[in-house]
Amino acid sequence: MQQHRTLRASLFLTCLAFSTLSACVEYGHIGEAGPEAPPSAVNTSPTEPPAQEPDDNFSWEHIEVPQLADEVVVPEDEPCIDEVTHSLASGSDELHFTFLCGPDNFQLKPGDIVVGTEGGGYLREILEIERDQWTAIAVTEQAQLADVLLNGGFREQLSFNDSARNSIDFSGKELFSGSVGDSELSLSLSKGSISIDPTLTLAADFGWFSLQNADAILEVDMDAELEVVAAISNELSLEDSVQLGQVNYPFAFAAGPVPVAGVLQVRLHAGFEISAEAEAEASIGLDAHSSVTVGMEYREGDWTPISKRDWDT
Repeated sequence: MQQHRTLRASLFLTCLAFSTLSACVEYGHIGEAGPEAPPSAVNTSPTEPPAQEPDDNFSWEHIEVPQLADEVVVPEDEPCIDEVTHSLASGSDELHFTFLCGPDNFQLKPGDIVVGTEGGGYLREILEIERDQWTAIAVTEQAQLADVLLNGGFREQLSFNDSARNSIDFSGKELFSGSVGDSELSLSLSKGSISIDPTLTLAADFGWFSLQNADAILEVDMDAELEVVAAISNELSLEDSVQLGQVNYPFAFAAGPVPVAGVLQVRLHAGFEISAEAEAEASIGLDAHSSVTVGMEYREGDWTPISKRDWDT
């Protein structure tokens, strides 16, 4: 009697994305008014629940140019500062300064907030400082963007058109190899081409040293051509996922007089569901286009997640 054999499998992609504003604000420290905001994630599987549409009555059209607090020092704009280095070598978080002017012409003091782009960016408040004629070492702690901007704000839309990063080939990537119960499973991508086109919108509105409104929204257009080869030795059922890779997009812009630098990180995961009633070998393919919008917005004292997607296969 011939043994009955069936193989059922499905494949989907998950996009995990988050940004780090390392020049002016570490994630979750944008201002006093809001709590820490977690990274935004969306599962672009066709089984994803309907996306939530935020209620947004705030307009960014009339936002004012940001004004700096008196305690803020921007080394790039200060002619007496020659160089700034951010160091963790001594066990404390330090800024090392080299000056072109003597201490009679320019002084830094505890309570000053220093913001710059060196080493990927920093936003630090000086706690202690020791200076000689031409150098100084300051012990610092993380400051908040709300400590820097008295009022006003910014809204920046960033596009990333680096084709070397936007087109990724995962052909030959192993998704799974090992035992599942009494069965052995081998699962790999014989073809894995993914193109992503991200656009990041960052915005913040401040009033009297507190955060009033904020947006951190990522839009990604993604095209995928995937083919999975499976070899199964016995009956099994498995649902799992694996990270395919991560793409980093550095960015920089000016929020009024404040330099902002950071990194957008996009992580791509392949999820799979597979079941077989007996020994089998098979391949499955997926050609898909997905438009994904994920992020957070801050209105009236609350952070609201944003998650929208369109999936065509």
